[in-house]
Amino acid sequence: GLNEVAIVQDMYHNRTHILEESSDLITGNFPIIERVASAFTGGVSKYQCRIYFVSTNVFDRLEWGIQGLGPYEDTKTGMHFNIGICGDCSFKVCDHKKLTKLISGNTTFTPEDLMKRQITGAIKSQLQKYVTQLTSTIKFSIDGLKNQINSYEERFRDFLQENVFDEYGLKLSALSIIDTRVDEKF
Repeated sequence: GLNEVAIVQDMYHNRTHILEESSDLITGNFPIIERVASAFTGGVSKYQCRIYFVSTNVFDRLEWGIQGLGPYEDTKTGMHFNIGICGDCSFKVCDHKKLTKLISGNTTFTPEDLMKRQITGAIKSQLQKYVTQLTSTIKFSIDGLKNQINSYEERFRDFLQENVFDEYGLKLSALSIIDTRVDEKF
C-alpha cells in the first residue's frame, strides 16, 4: 500500500561511486512512460525514497551534560547539594543498518543532527539513572562525590556502550568527563 515502508540498505566502501547512463537509477530512461505517469500523478510519484549517506569516520567530541542529580548531603557540613556532569564522547558507525532504521522517517532534522540529538538524549537519560543507582546508598562530602564521579569514567563508557551505542549500531571510541559541578542548596 501507499503507507508501506521498506528499508533497502547497501554499503559502499571508500571510493568514488558514479551513476552511469546504463544504471537502473537514472529516471529519464523511459521518457514516454514518465510523461504518461506524470499526467496521472501531477508529476509527484507515490513511490518516494530517501537516501542516507552514512559516514564510517569517527564523530569527534559530541558534547553531553546532565544536571540536577541528587540531592546529596555533604557529610562534612550537612548541606544539601545537587551535581551536574558534562563531558564529550567520540564514536563511529559500525552497523549502518541499525542506525538508518532509527533515524529514517524524520523530516525535521538532518540525519546527522537527529542522530546527535537522539544519542545526546539517550546519554542524559541513561547516565542520570546510572549515576543515581551508583551513588544512592553512599554518603559523600562534596569533594568526595566529585572525585568519585570522575573515577567512574570507564564504568560510564562500558555502561553507555551497552545501553545506548549498541542500540544505534555505534562503537564508542572515547568518553571524557570534563567537569562535575556542584549546586549547593541551603
